[in-house]
Amino acid sequence: MKPKTRWILTGILLVIFAVSAFMFMRINLDYMNADKVYDEAETLAGAPDLATVKPLPQQTPASSSEDSSGTEEPDPYVTALMETDVASLQAVNDEVVGWIASPDTGINYPIVQAEDNDYYLNHSWKKTRTSAGAIFMDCANARDFTDFNTVLYGHRMNNDSMFGLLHKYEQQSFWETHPYIYIVDGEGITRYEIFAAYQASVIGLTYIQDFPDAASQQQFLDYCVEQSYIITGVKPSLTDHILTLSTCMARNQSEVRWVVQAIRRDTTPSALQ
Repeated sequence: MKPKTRWILTGILLVIFAVSAFMFMRINLDYMNADKVYDEAETLAGAPDLATVKPLPQQTPASSSEDSSGTEEPDPYVTALMETDVASLQAVNDEVVGWIASPDTGINYPIVQAEDNDYYLNHSWKKTRTSAGAIFMDCANARDFTDFNTVLYGHRMNNDSMFGLLHKYEQQSFWETHPYIYIVDGEGITRYEIFAAYQASVIGLTYIQDFPDAASQQQFLDYCVEQSYIITGVKPSLTDHILTLSTCMARNQSEVRWVVQAIRRDTTPSALQ
């Protein structure tokens, strides 16, 4: 190889290396800033670190939560979330509608809602720009989670933040020990029981929110159960409220999403009410 050619190739490689290093540093800085702004949210709201909470033995939908005296034991995650102060976050951003928590998934974030479904794709709960975005409610949903199908979106980040670990629900064994999702809002702490997890088309039934009649609602429920990768035995009904968590698949799968769905079970007033 001629010296001139060698120098040209070396220069090209150095440019590629410099650009790659810059992009790597930029991405990591963005992740660090996102972690910081969501750590601030946890501190401001007084939200607990669910990793430190000891669950009930074999906490599954099929297991009993009663002690030997026949008294139902309180869900330790509900107890831990009692002091979460959503109002303190709403004082910073009035588009905050609640808090979502899910043990062992890293999901412990404020929920926001904008006038469209684009803004919080690249803005944090404090409205600062970040590729991590925010966990946000579909703009067509009621802020109080009273719709038949409430949809929450979140990115599948490479560092497993946001909804990055929802894919764990591909495994039957993970659902068996992590059957619940928790929402904190003005009503208190609501526990949702997971009934389905699957890949969904972005134009499919999963994202429908305007149901003209009971028949269309039942068609939606049947579809969700039939598509599920996991067999939960949890049967949603027309009187239930559905919570749909939606996140991305791989980069080359823009037409499908990974979703985890749950039904509202019970609400416990928070200590702040």
